[in-house]
Amino acid sequence: MLIIVHSLWGLTLATQTQNIYLLLLGGAGGHILLDAIPHRDLTTVGQVIIDIIIAATFSLFCLKIFSLPFVFAWSVLFSTLPDVEVAFRYYSKWKGVYFPSHLPSWHGTLNSHLGILMNLFIGLVLLMVFLIKIKKVL
Repeated sequence: MLIIVHSLWGLTLATQTQNIYLLLLGGAGGHILLDAIPHRDLTTVGQVIIDIIIAATFSLFCLKIFSLPFVFAWSVLFSTLPDVEVAFRYYSKWKGVYFPSHLPSWHGTLNSHLGILMNLFIGLVLLMVFLIKIKKVL
């Protein structure tokens, strides 16, 4: 799943609880659930860097515009952190898979244009839920 989608999950999750431990568990658990949905992953380093920049910019934009507490940033970090394992595997000799949703049997793959549409659809749903739920926090 795109990093921006995982970031949106983190923002949405933080609208429900400010408990840092629940955000850690919810971020990791949500990452597993999102990765299980059939989707298309990005295929080049350049695409991933652009995705990271967009996710970070959007998350910081939301933090600033809505004057969100810093716990929202932690929630985004917890929701995206499992993908650091992918970078370690790509840039080092470390070849193990340790996060469950990165295992081929758990990772929903849809290598077609429909896979990108699935990323966008899930992201849009999470964005709408975040914008609706953020009113409770403000």
